[in-house]
Amino acid sequence: MDESSGSSEVRLMLLSARSVLSDRAAIEIGKLIECGIDWTVFTELLEVHRVLPLVYTTLKGGEFAVPEAAEQQMRRRYLLNVQSSFALTRSLAAIVERFALAGVATLPFKGPVLAQTIYSNVALRQAGDLDILVKTKDIDRASDLLVEMGYSMPLKLNGESHERLHVGHLVESARTQHYEFFNASGIVVELHKGIGLSYLRFGLNNEDIWSLAVPLEMFGQKIYSLPPTYTLLSLIHHGSKHGWYCLSWVCDIAEFLRHTSDFDWAELIRISTKFRMSTMTKVALLLAASSLDSNIPGEILDEISKDRNAMRLTRKVQHMHSVILAEHSYERYEFAFNCVALDRLSDRVRYMFLRATTPSFKEWDMVPLPLALSGLYHVVRPLRIAGEVFGIAVEKLRYRLRH
Repeated sequence: MDESSGSSEVRLMLLSARSVLSDRAAIEIGKLIECGIDWTVFTELLEVHRVLPLVYTTLKGGEFAVPEAAEQQMRRRYLLNVQSSFALTRSLAAIVERFALAGVATLPFKGPVLAQTIYSNVALRQAGDLDILVKTKDIDRASDLLVEMGYSMPLKLNGESHERLHVGHLVESARTQHYEFFNASGIVVELHKGIGLSYLRFGLNNEDIWSLAVPLEMFGQKIYSLPPTYTLLSLIHHGSKHGWYCLSWVCDIAEFLRHTSDFDWAELIRISTKFRMSTMTKVALLLAASSLDSNIPGEILDEISKDRNAMRLTRKVQHMHSVILAEHSYERYEFAFNCVALDRLSDRVRYMFLRATTPSFKEWDMVPLPLALSGLYHVVRPLRIAGEVFGIAVEKLRYRLRH
């Protein structure tokens, strides 16, 4: 069931979720707080949308009249995120250094690198995991290096092979294009061979990414990164993959645009069209401009505002930012969003088919199969989805009959 979050709380979140606050936004924030905010709902919204560090810093820096209890609660969570962010940064530096000694080039994306690059402070972005892309030929070597550093993966827990975990990990990694590792401190590393999902791929494959990658130094280590336009498109692809239901992904777009001077808008339009990401890009820019006041050239905004599909999707996302859903509802929302957000009908049909037949951890968890029969998960998934849809339909029918 949807839980309304209240327009004042949503508006306060949108005005505060930015690293640079305008005078107009500061005045409106003051008025909203003066009129009254449900701080319990507000804090829950910040957690759901993963923007608490950014919002807390804004409200603290502006010396707004936040009630002491609410301020202390946000401060505790902010400090926990600071600890997690620094732990991730230290772990990333150690991994990059170890990989470099072994001759393995790394392209970290999102996480601490994105936070430091566009927020200028790793603690302003909600800490999560480490995403590291390596060359296809280095995947096995990089996996072994992580295990040597004390990280575990389901394939080699405690140095032993567990077939059931082995099957589940293979199923999930085929879908996500990455392998997941974790250590005793709770640091999670996703070792990528591509960007995107098997059924919603980014416009560059592994070889393309490395042909464009440029070196830079960060955290005292040499890493690689994509040029600005491609970095922005990778952020847009990630947010679109999830239907932008989390405001932090829109913040990444807004902060990237604020931080990047002399951005080549013509190149963005050209490459997004080439990658068949035109609608995704329009929605991202519309969200950044309308929700977070990003400074996008007027002629660009005027042109993309003519796209009715992009405008409709933007309004749908903005509604999502004002509600808190049960976890299982997000998967259906993502599916519905991308069935419309993809540029071509052929892409939409392909996405629907592959999304319906590409297995995930859910199928593995529901029906444990041996490795030799793991191909049957492609049949199990549509059966599971059909069962869920049938169950939802039955619940709706029962509700109507009762009322």
